[in-house]
Amino acid sequence: MYQPDGMRKKFKLKTERVRKLAVTFVIILLALIALQVAEDEIFGTHYIPWLYGLIILIFGSLFYRAVYMPHPFARIWLLTGYILLGTAVWHYELASHINTFLSDTTYDIHLAVMVFMFLLLIPYMLVQKSRIKTRFRKLFELAAQPVEDTRNGYSTRPYPAGKGAYTRDEIVALGRFLEKHMIAVMHPEDDRILLSFSANLGFNRKDHEKYSNICFNDNGEILVTINRDDYAQFKDTLAFEQLCDSIALLFRDFLEKFRQGREKEILVSMDAMEPGIFKIIVMIVAVLVTAGFIVSIVLWYIARQS
Repeated sequence: MYQPDGMRKKFKLKTERVRKLAVTFVIILLALIALQVAEDEIFGTHYIPWLYGLIILIFGSLFYRAVYMPHPFARIWLLTGYILLGTAVWHYELASHINTFLSDTTYDIHLAVMVFMFLLLIPYMLVQKSRIKTRFRKLFELAAQPVEDTRNGYSTRPYPAGKGAYTRDEIVALGRFLEKHMIAVMHPEDDRILLSFSANLGFNRKDHEKYSNICFNDNGEILVTINRDDYAQFKDTLAFEQLCDSIALLFRDFLEKFRQGREKEILVSMDAMEPGIFKIIVMIVAVLVTAGFIVSIVLWYIARQS
């Protein structure tokens, strides 16, 4: 069972596995590059770049719909960045190959605005994605602390973790707080509130029922679902029922602290599950990535001007 105070920290999650992302997008991009070379050599036309822009706009739109970020302004900034990126390809074609009011000057302005937006957006997203994954893993780590039984009893079915005394408004308010601080993602439904969390969850907020979650039904029933991939993250397979009960007690503890205005204690308990050196490493990596990106853009611009 979950015991929030006075507990010796013994980390029980496996190191997060490195996953290869965006394979499909890279394959499509390589195929289009090959088609563009063939088109230019055989026909001397420039139609494939228009497809580039369309794919970027479609991808940006889908990503905008699926993305989870704690601040709505960041999502709008992201969508605008994708629009500028996709239309930049079209802008170049119009300025270079078609006689319009667009010119190299307007294209340079377009690029400058786009670069400025991504200079701010990319480091922000890298830091936020790291924080999201870290927060969700810390939640599992915190819930796993009191579980000592290592018998396997995993089930994909939601686990009934008893009933609680709460109102829908209380759970919605708690969900907004947890979502703001990237501890869980809230999904309000007609007769229940679902709070999803996963050590493997990034920015995607769709298919939330496939992720680990805790469900607060309007009738007071509490259900816990643990994703198989999340359960496999533990070094030693922990007793499934005990882990589910511990997650339910953890969220009940969050709710009680939230009711009493002790929200900061929730954040403190989460931060306690992170070794101090990790914060320093994340900060160093974020600074290096940002500096490298800025230097790359500056060198690219200098080379283009010369």
